[in-house]
Amino acid sequence: MSVLLGVCNWAHPLLQSPSCCAKLKDVGIQALQLDLGSSEGGFPLTSAELRRRWREEADRHGLRLDAVAVLDVMKHGMVAEPGSERRKTVEEAVAAAVDCAAGMGIPQILLPSFGASAIRTRDDLRETARCLRWACALAKRRGIAVATENLLDAGMTKTLFAVVSYDNLRTFLDLSNFTLRRREKVLDELPEYLAACGGVHIKDGMYGKPGVRLLGDGVAQVEKQLAALQRTGYTGALFLENAYAAQGFEEPFAALGNDVAYLRRAVL
Repeated sequence: MSVLLGVCNWAHPLLQSPSCCAKLKDVGIQALQLDLGSSEGGFPLTSAELRRRWREEADRHGLRLDAVAVLDVMKHGMVAEPGSERRKTVEEAVAAAVDCAAGMGIPQILLPSFGASAIRTRDDLRETARCLRWACALAKRRGIAVATENLLDAGMTKTLFAVVSYDNLRTFLDLSNFTLRRREKVLDELPEYLAACGGVHIKDGMYGKPGVRLLGDGVAQVEKQLAALQRTGYTGALFLENAYAAQGFEEPFAALGNDVAYLRRAVL
């Protein structure tokens, strides 16, 4: 399986500065996903100087900038009541992410449906679809895709795509979020998820504690995840999302190097 190996820059504080690109290249990272930052912090990635530095450092070291992630929606909630302050903050964040992605030549934004944006009820699904439809319309005008990362099964994912009905909507998979909830059926449904997939997050961990183990050292069944991806012929990107600042990890770049080596042995 020929894939691109990347990391999420929210995985450790040292990855939140463009100066990390040289070390990432040294440990075998080929791509990055960038967090937009919080509304309270004024969405730091909207700074023209910071965007310029990320673009220059990524280009200098041959790293692909793959997505702008809007992690702030996990605090304010895509499922919040339309017109509410929380929903307005979500919409401001999405609009800022689209602007950043378009300005930096990044192909997609990522909207995670966890925390305050978790889809637990039919009402949540309806509001998520409304938010995604609005985001897709905004992003499509700028040539940007919108990736949704959630815990819906394959059938409900298909329903969500039908309701949103925009061809720039993508899934973004994190199989550990399923396996650490003992929902291994996701491995059998992969072809349906991968039909319009923007990429895959990879991490290990323990039940109730995702991202706290090096790949292969936890109970997320990472080996089975990668084998299932290989069976489908997946050739997209794999983005490491372990919490490298968690207690028990070694120096972050060494830990990243270990996880990159694990993936290379498994899939390359």
